[in-house]
Amino acid sequence: MGNYKKTLIKEVIIILSTIGVSILFIILIKLNIIHQQEILTKLRSQRVLLSQSAENLGLLKKDWEIASQYSNKISSLVPTKDNLVLLQKDFQQLALDSGVTLNFSFGTEKNSTQDDLGYISFSATADGPNDNVIDFLKRIEEKFYSLKVDVIDISTQSNGLIRVLMKGQVFFSN
Repeated sequence: MGNYKKTLIKEVIIILSTIGVSILFIILIKLNIIHQQEILTKLRSQRVLLSQSAENLGLLKKDWEIASQYSNKISSLVPTKDNLVLLQKDFQQLALDSGVTLNFSFGTEKNSTQDDLGYISFSATADGPNDNVIDFLKRIEEKFYSLKVDVIDISTQSNGLIRVLMKGQVFFSN
C-alpha cells in the first residue's frame, strides 16, 4: 500500500504540474494575443492616419495647381520694375486724355524681396476743371491696380480750377 500511495502522489503531482504548466501556457498565450491586438489596433490607427495624410496631400497638390494659375494672373497685375519706366508716360497720357495738366515725379525706391513686393514712391499734381480731374482720378484707379495712394489733397485754385496732390507708392515685382 505504501507503494501505491507513492505512485498515486507522483501521478497527482505530475497531473497538477501538467495542469499548472498548461494554465501558465494559456495565460502567456492570452497575454501574447492581447499584445498582438494592441499592435494591430495601433497599426490600424496608423493606416487611417496615413490614408488621411495621403488624401490631404492629394488635396494640397490640387489646390497648388489651382493657386499657381491664379499666381500667374496676380503677378500680371503687378508690373515688373522695368515696366515702371513707362509709368510717368502713362500718367501723362491719362492726364492729356482727361484734359488736365500733370506734374509727376518719382521718389524713393524699395527693392522687392522673396516675400514682399518692391515699390517706388511718387508725387503727382494734377490741375484742371473739376469734372476733368475726377475723370483723371477714375482712369488712374481703373488702370493701375498696383498703385497705393497715401495722401490725396484737393484744393480749389483762384482761377476756379481744381488742384489734386497725390503721394503714394507704385508696387512692382522682379
